[in-house]
Amino acid sequence: MAAYILSFALGIFFSVIEVIRLGWDWKLLIFIPLTFIACLVGVFLIFLLTIWLISLTIDVNKKYDAPTKFYMDLINFTFSYVLLLIGVKVRIVGEEKLPKNGRFLVVSNHVAAFDPLVVILGLKKTWVSYVSKPENFKIPIVGRYMHRCLHLPIDRDNPRNALVTINEAADQIARGAVSMGIFPEGTRSKTGELGEFKNGAFKIAQKAKCPIVVAAIKGMDRAKHRLFLPTTVTLNILGVLPYSETAEMRTADISEKVRSMILTA
Repeated sequence: MAAYILSFALGIFFSVIEVIRLGWDWKLLIFIPLTFIACLVGVFLIFLLTIWLISLTIDVNKKYDAPTKFYMDLINFTFSYVLLLIGVKVRIVGEEKLPKNGRFLVVSNHVAAFDPLVVILGLKKTWVSYVSKPENFKIPIVGRYMHRCLHLPIDRDNPRNALVTINEAADQIARGAVSMGIFPEGTRSKTGELGEFKNGAFKIAQKAKCPIVVAAIKGMDRAKHRLFLPTTVTLNILGVLPYSETAEMRTADISEKVRSMILTA
């Protein structure tokens, strides 16, 4: 929002200067929208340059123990800016159900590439990092910030490597570094319908001995088909499964229970 206000103010300012310089003419009003667009693009490029320069300070070969408020706030600001640009407004329902203390595992449905942004912004009062596909860590700029904020790549084709990631995610929750997010479907739904769950996702909560926050993302399937048009996406916190309830359950049973909660939301 700040970028839009700044761009609009600059657009008006430079348009007035140009109109004064050339003399008043109603035709010159075209300068206002054109200058606004030019200023918006300029502000975006300056912002992009800034986060690129900051990203160069991140050592992708270093293992970080915890994120910092600076990087998490920067991520939240960047995600807010991206969602604003594509017209998405995030609304959270059921926030009062979230655990008051300690970290947790958050799981939800997955229909669009912007789903992690919705969850991270919806739960920005607690730091959430995601278990994500390795390709995302190769995206310029983005991959560096993901690494610094303790997001983890998972090799879905190699069970042994995947288990290493699951153990690391559980460790990050257990020692209070971040809460972790994962999409149990393993990939985005192409139809918008909830896919089958990978039971292994819930091993993270059992190993970390933490609660599972069950959420449903509503409206993103509509938003991805009307980019840049205003759309409200809802993050609905359906409930929390405490560790005392899941400790003795099989991951397959946890998976079935969570999937049922999302299906009936």
